Amino acid sequence: MPGNPPPYDRVPDFTFNASRADWGGFDVATALDATQFRNETLEEGSRFIVNPSFSYPLLSAGYFVVPRLQWHLTEYQLDPTLHNGQSSATRSLPIGSVDAGLVFERGSQWLGRSATQTLEPRLYYAYVPFRDQSRLPNYDSTDPTFTFAQLFTENAFTGNDRIGEANQVTTAMVSRMIDNESGAERLRLAVGQRFYFGPQRVTLPGEAPRTNLTSDLLLEASAQTAHDWKGELELEYSAVQSQVVRADVGVRWQPKAASVVDLSYRYQSATLHQIDLATQWPLSRKWYAVTNLNYSLLGRGGSPTDLSFTSPGRTWVETVFGVEYKADCWVGRLVAQRYSTDGGISKTTTVFLQIDLNGFSSFGTRSPLDQLRRSIPGYQRINPPPAAPGPFDNYE
Repeated sequence: MPGNPPPYDRVPDFTFNASRADWGGFDVATALDATQFRNETLEEGSRFIVNPSFSYPLLSAGYFVVPRLQWHLTEYQLDPTLHNGQSSATRSLPIGSVDAGLVFERGSQWLGRSATQTLEPRLYYAYVPFRDQSRLPNYDSTDPTFTFAQLFTENAFTGNDRIGEANQVTTAMVSRMIDNESGAERLRLAVGQRFYFGPQRVTLPGEAPRTNLTSDLLLEASAQTAHDWKGELELEYSAVQSQVVRADVGVRWQPKAASVVDLSYRYQSATLHQIDLATQWPLSRKWYAVTNLNYSLLGRGGSPTDLSFTSPGRTWVETVFGVEYKADCWVGRLVAQRYSTDGGISKTTTVFLQIDLNGFSSFGTRSPLDQLRRSIPGYQRINPPPAAPGPFDNYE
């Protein structure tokens, strides 16, 4: 079974971001990016992006309205042998959105404690004109997982190579229970859906365009009894299929700093059933163990960042084992990661070794910190020592 090609190397990648809030009432920002993409098996080239934006937030205790306008300019340097002699291409388009909502509050109780319950209706409109992008290369754009946060974005894709046309509105309703003493969000319930006012014309290579005028319905819930226990649930319901097409369920126990056990289950239609157990736990005053065990119940294999492979049997998608050692002025990390490739047929093993000097620098192989944060929800650095949970850690 042939595997997916490796992702592009960015050699080099220069980025610059600047922003200023409340500049005469406006929030202004700009983003610049220049990247050279290299890949032994895919089309290579370079991309330069200029993306200024500004918004004018209107905020109060009971409502908010945030109009936002940005301009996205992209310049490509292409291989002329792959583009009929064309060595460059440009895409330029405006992007506009308006985010508005109301906030209602009332006194309530949560597990015997005084709390404030909110009801927050929200409306989000986005407009992006159509630009034909079928002849542009695709270095980093993909279809994102359809989450509650993705409902409130202008672009239907991740990355910068595809910007989908948009004439759409999102409606959502959120209710929260906030502890009056600590400010912590103890309960959150949310439901949202997107409505389209036109067909989809910008797609990824080989992808069929969307035909329906409504998105799937998203439902989200989270509950926290105290600082040590938290449960989360996210469902995606398809009205077209009349069934739940995606579900994420998790429970986390975090009794103190740098000590967490997280158990979760991921479901996606008939193609993905995964259970994940992740931990960070002190073995002694100086030694900490970190683990992540991700097992597919339906043989859904592949890279932990690309679950597009299917293997014939059950398999370990990813395993991570490691230790951290905390000295007085430095921290050592040794982490081994093993994950499935080529649909579970092959396994790839990576070892990370790092010495981190407190307040100075670090050296060793690739830093394992990003890997640990991705693999272990709730992971905390042990240098400097994580602060004990405070009364406003979970305030929003």
